[in-house]
Amino acid sequence: MRYYYEPFKLKAWVRDNQNLRVNSSDDSAALKPDRLTQLEEDFHLASETEEGIKSWFNQLSRRERNASTHLLQKEWEEPYALAVLRDCLKKQAHEDHRLFKRIVDATYNTCDVENLWDLVKLSFGVHHQKIQKRMKQENQHRKWYTLLSSPDPVYHLAKTAYESDLTFLEELETFYLTENYPLYKLVMIEAFGMADEDFFLKEKEVYKSYFNTVKSENQQKLAESLIRQCELDNVEELGRFIYERLKTYMKKPSLWRHVGEEEKKRFSSWIIRKELRDFFGDINQNHERYLYWEKYIPNLVDVMKADKNTVIIMRFPDVVVIEKLGTGAVYFYKPTVFDTHFKNEVNRIRDKENHPNKPGIKEVTHGHLRDPHFKDPYRKIAIHKLNHVAGWQFDFDNWLRSNLGWEVDRDVLLEKENKNTRHEKKSR
Repeated sequence: MRYYYEPFKLKAWVRDNQNLRVNSSDDSAALKPDRLTQLEEDFHLASETEEGIKSWFNQLSRRERNASTHLLQKEWEEPYALAVLRDCLKKQAHEDHRLFKRIVDATYNTCDVENLWDLVKLSFGVHHQKIQKRMKQENQHRKWYTLLSSPDPVYHLAKTAYESDLTFLEELETFYLTENYPLYKLVMIEAFGMADEDFFLKEKEVYKSYFNTVKSENQQKLAESLIRQCELDNVEELGRFIYERLKTYMKKPSLWRHVGEEEKKRFSSWIIRKELRDFFGDINQNHERYLYWEKYIPNLVDVMKADKNTVIIMRFPDVVVIEKLGTGAVYFYKPTVFDTHFKNEVNRIRDKENHPNKPGIKEVTHGHLRDPHFKDPYRKIAIHKLNHVAGWQFDFDNWLRSNLGWEVDRDVLLEKENKNTRHEKKSR
């Protein structure tokens, strides 16, 4: 039996595209890498004088002139070199519609909107009919008209993509702007700066992907936008995503330098509440402890977990509390004493938090954090020790009120927290 190959799909495509012609003279086709390198070298030699640049440009072929937009993305020693090249390209923009996409590409790569956007507008204005014919999406040319009339193209791109019924990336592709361009990052920062909660939820994968590609300062701007513009409980996935990378301003202060005081404190309180609930909430017999410490969350500065997540260290401005699941005394330390005496233990806990898979980090246990000399008034370092016996909540409240001057009434504390929450929402 013999088999014969029949390219049915290829034949169907040829049948349906009989009038299609390949334009072999398309000057927008990229030059070979060796010719681009030669262009750079020739331009460098010609850039000693303004006349040299103009003479060099005039002897180029049309394809080479269009490809010279590549040189706009380089840095040159001569300060006038790029300005003269832009002047040369103005003339070329009048003559060839193919230059439009090249200048757009150079603008997106350099983010030099100030110097290149006028060239984009010039090319589109002269050749809008030819350029429009090459646009495939519905109303794409109208969107370009609006963009080019905007005084701030980066803001306009951000606002248009933010308000679009399309996804963020789909809308930006209307303007030939994709993730690989540096200008995309500027548009993203602008968009998430104006975004509401729905947008963060809709574009959470874009947010994560972009967050992982930018430098620390921009990560902080993204975090600040999320904290300021969203109810964190509604965007918990993104909130925990930020925590995994930036922790809190107490744990990694250098990663929160560009975030407002109100935002970083609000985020810290939110994640501390989550940490407490995760610590206490999974074990029924300890749930009452969560309900007890929850009322003090607004005053909590930081929390750490140790001893395989069976010990929690709660840091307040005036006291550090060591709480252990199940049985075990609760120790109270002055913050300065705690920092001095348990510096090595805290460093190990931090190291384990930041590098969970790092081998060789010794576990910090409850035994390492308790005061073995508490009964000796001359050697003890803890200021107090309490146990979870019948009526322990009353004992705890009484000591905190009497010795630290704390407000311990849940209703009063709740009203204060609600008042602060209303103020934060009003100020957003």
